[in-house]
Amino acid sequence: MRVQVTLTGDCNGVYVAEKSATGFTVAELRGGASNATFDWEVAARRKGYEDERSGQVWRIRRRDVVTFSPR
Repeated sequence: MRVQVTLTGDCNGVYVAEKSATGFTVAELRGGASNATFDWEVAARRKGYEDERSGQVWRIRRRDVVTFSPR
């Protein structure tokens, strides 16, 4: 699974801290705590077709708002 995040608001930068079969967590760099918006896209191979190079890739796109919590 690949998660791509593109910021649409100002902050210290973000990264995908965790990802699983049910979702992903985005965190802000350098302990930031902004309410920046971002677009995201997930691309993954269908279960059972992980080793196929030409398999169909399903993409989910959504614009979302996130609140960052310092760790």
